[in-house]
Amino acid sequence: MAERGEGNRYRLIDVYRADDSRLRLLIHHPKCREHVEVISRHLRVEDVTGDELDDETLSDVDVLFAFQCPVEVLARLTSLKWIQSTGTGIDAFLGHCRKNPRIMVTAAKGFAAETAASIVLMATLAFHWNLLGRLRDQQKHHWEPHTNYTLEPLISTRTMGVVGLGQIGMTIAGHAKQLGMRVVGTKRQATQIANVDVVYPPEELNRLLSESDFVALAVPLVATTRLLFGAAEFNAMKRTAVLINVARGEVVDETALLSALREGTIAGAALDVFSVEPLPPNSPFWSAPNTLITPHIGGNRIDTYEASATLLANNLKVYPDQRQMRGLCDIGLGY
Repeated sequence: MAERGEGNRYRLIDVYRADDSRLRLLIHHPKCREHVEVISRHLRVEDVTGDELDDETLSDVDVLFAFQCPVEVLARLTSLKWIQSTGTGIDAFLGHCRKNPRIMVTAAKGFAAETAASIVLMATLAFHWNLLGRLRDQQKHHWEPHTNYTLEPLISTRTMGVVGLGQIGMTIAGHAKQLGMRVVGTKRQATQIANVDVVYPPEELNRLLSESDFVALAVPLVATTRLLFGAAEFNAMKRTAVLINVARGEVVDETALLSALREGTIAGAALDVFSVEPLPPNSPFWSAPNTLITPHIGGNRIDTYEASATLLANNLKVYPDQRQMRGLCDIGLGY
């Protein structure tokens, strides 16, 4: 059974390592050709079927390199031993891997830390200076005298709440601390962390929310974080607070978020991720009050393909030695 019309999304190759051992690799990504080019600089590769996938070749696949993969294709990878995620999250593979615990998973952990954190920094300053209002004035060719502005507290007097102090969250904390902000955060194991004034366990999320002027979501999408933010959490936030989501759309109850924005329960939201992407043209978020939308660019790096394919190549060289492989994930934890 061939998969046709998928020329821009699939590539099946054999990879040969220093000892001439072979691993069959399936790449599922819009930029698969670019990834193959990078891998070929590190290891010898041979094309197997080009752009067409058939059951015979898929049954011999050892490694999958993808951000996500259709379930019908995953089902045909009967010999799959290892998944390398092109991104930092592995939520797209958790269900399959829990049914097939023999499969090892690695991810590009930390690769999006600087870019995602810079989105949070941008949104923080944009809302602090009411950039959305200034853009509306600009579009109307209206110059509002500075004497008419409402004076805002200095950014150094504000508190940044970081929900999830992994590598992205810690980088967010570093940026906020450079602005002189107080930083509070949550982490599964509440230990002292650089640039974070107070670390709360997840059970004390509401305490973080009550203190924070900006709330940045940087948690992985797992069972315990799905719909983590709903009406109760928005009610626990300050009415002057802003939500910034660079995690996953499914971390937030989007219906509750829309209500919170429309009713003024919170002051605004900066959203880089949504439960359905691309965000449909008829989505109510496009016209939600005080909402800044970016199209899931928190992981964008100029060297994205180079970096992720190089990580894969280095892991291919040492596989299956988990002590040397980078980005190893715990399926039980979900990240």
